[in-house]
Amino acid sequence: EYLLTLIGENDRGLLQDIRFRLGAGDAVTDTFTIHVSTAPSATVDTVDYKFPGYMQLASESRDGGNIDSWEGTSVTVHATASRPVRSARLVFSDTEDTSQRAEEYPMQVKDGTQLTVQWTLSFRRDDREDYPRYYRIVCRDEQGATDLHPTLHAIAIRPDLPPQVELLDPRADLELPANAVVPLLIKARDPDFQLTHLTLRVEQDGQQLVEHNRELFSGEQPVFGPTSVDFPLEPLGLQPGQTISYWIEARDNKMPLGNRANTAPKLNIRITEPVTPEQARKQRDQLRQKQQETIREEQEKQEQQDDTPQDSSPQDGDPTNPDDKTDDNPGNQNDKPGQDGKPQDGDTP
Repeated sequence: EYLLTLIGENDRGLLQDIRFRLGAGDAVTDTFTIHVSTAPSATVDTVDYKFPGYMQLASESRDGGNIDSWEGTSVTVHATASRPVRSARLVFSDTEDTSQRAEEYPMQVKDGTQLTVQWTLSFRRDDREDYPRYYRIVCRDEQGATDLHPTLHAIAIRPDLPPQVELLDPRADLELPANAVVPLLIKARDPDFQLTHLTLRVEQDGQQLVEHNRELFSGEQPVFGPTSVDFPLEPLGLQPGQTISYWIEARDNKMPLGNRANTAPKLNIRITEPVTPEQARKQRDQLRQKQQETIREEQEKQEQQDDTPQDSSPQDGDPTNPDDKTDDNPGNQNDKPGQDGKPQDGDTP
């Protein structure tokens, strides 16, 4: 007596009808037929991408099932079932072995085989590393049969990165007359879309002087500066011996609330006795003159960067590893008191 088990290719069981017979020497059995009732499966045809309006990117459709796009993008998956199905759902997972199941969405079924589902790419709990990395489509037919090994597709979500802002000069604490004018040499950029605001923020004894915060730039452009902007101390009405702190905040055009970044650490100005207006102007002009060399160096650096070939965007690379985990500007910090990247008192809407 013999026992034979048919396990199919890659141990997935029989996937199609087969006919067989057994032979032992000259003896041969009749021919037998095994009819296989296949479970329905789904093939992703295209994925449609509709980007957030502020990105000013045209909608597009891509063949295949892997997903790679910006956070906030509305994606619609179009798939075709191998046979008429009663229902279908899109199931996410955090790992390739699907051991960590995640969210899922029901799919619309049209004409039995046409499947669609739409959702918005987003991070969990605003953590850029926390999102489902894979998805699969699970179909079920009228008899309840379902594919036990549906095709797995990769997901890569690119974050809208915060702006980068740097105070090139001054770089240290100062002692200045109460009526001094401080030229602030600032440069800023948004690495993926647009800058919208640059704000000078001032505080004294840990409290922001909201009425003395100054908007240095408002608009939409990818780069600002390097540009020197005057910071007059006289309007603050400070007395000799008092100290203020200041920093520059940059905001980009991400909606509904822009990403924020700040120069760090905060710099301090200790106030001394006022000088004559002529002395204050002379001091300001000397500081401006010193900054000219820094501006030239920054412009040369930018020209060299413009001449250097750029790497391909994440969209052109490995869709399973798009994350830029480096900070191009370590001078930007969002974890200082009063500099947490959240809306501040006196913000421009």
